[in-house]
Amino acid sequence: AFADLPQQQNYNPNEQYQSLVIEDVGGIDGIKRVLFAYGASSHWSVHLLLMDAVRYLLSSVPRKEPLKALEFDIGYNRWVHVDIDDIFVANPDSQLYPSDVKATGELWLTHSLVELTEGQYL
Repeated sequence: AFADLPQQQNYNPNEQYQSLVIEDVGGIDGIKRVLFAYGASSHWSVHLLLMDAVRYLLSSVPRKEPLKALEFDIGYNRWVHVDIDDIFVANPDSQLYPSDVKATGELWLTHSLVELTEGQYL
């Protein structure tokens, strides 16, 4: 789960951490790429990022007529609803543990995230 990642357990805002996804704009060879630090099956959030990356890269390719797959544009805003009672009984690879919840709460308290701090939920 999330607690296995060092940046979640011992987060320090003064240190640098590895990005989950990096965009290569193709400055040297002209080929755009999206590089993932984790495998596509490592976590459900990586699946969302992968699908967005594919759509983003396809939309930048010049073509004579629009690609049918891109006609349904939902934008890049994502809202995640977490059903709190299900995450504790889920598959062990996707469960949140008390240490995950505590690390998330500590992160919220040290960073100003307007969308997440408008109400107190912890």
